[in-house]
Amino acid sequence: MSSERIRLVLARAGTDVDELTKADRTQLMEMMAYHMLNRDNTEGAEAAPDNRHLQLLERQIQLQEAELRFRQEQAEIDRKEEREWRQRQYELENRDRNQRQFVVNLWLLA
Repeated sequence: MSSERIRLVLARAGTDVDELTKADRTQLMEMMAYHMLNRDNTEGAEAAPDNRHLQLLERQIQLQEAELRFRQEQAEIDRKEEREWRQRQYELENRDRNQRQFVVNLWLLA
């Protein structure tokens, strides 16, 4: 279900529009799940939570959490690779500097 559709359903249910506007996708999903679980059962048989829909919402949340974990892990890998690259560049610069100094010292001794 799209974020806009969730906002529409929650707005019709009486949720504050400003709160819906500020909410991100995860918050909207949580609000929708809460709404589905706590609907007033006086609306008749259609008011009972649709288990399939709740399962799908739960799966979407789990997928979003997994995606977030993946992105965090990928960012950590990228930071590690960047540190290793910088360390390698530093080592190469030091080696080059030492080689140049060695050549200068040999030249001065000659």
